[in-house]
Amino acid sequence: MNAHDLIKEAILDDDERSLYILSWGGFNTVARALLSIYDEYSETDQWDEIYQKLKSQVTCHDVV
Repeated sequence: MNAHDLIKEAILDDDERSLYILSWGGFNTVARALLSIYDEYSETDQWDEIYQKLKSQVTCHDVV
């Protein structure tokens, strides 16, 4: 499993707690996970729910 798959899995799980994603020196892995979610769900009935979850539960920080 790739790192972006682990991030994607953490975002899409049923855990309602906030998810803080820290990136140290490069955001490409996080971006790949987010793009993968968009590509998979943006044209589905689940997209609104997933998008709301992303907005309300996921916080990303890039440390440079």
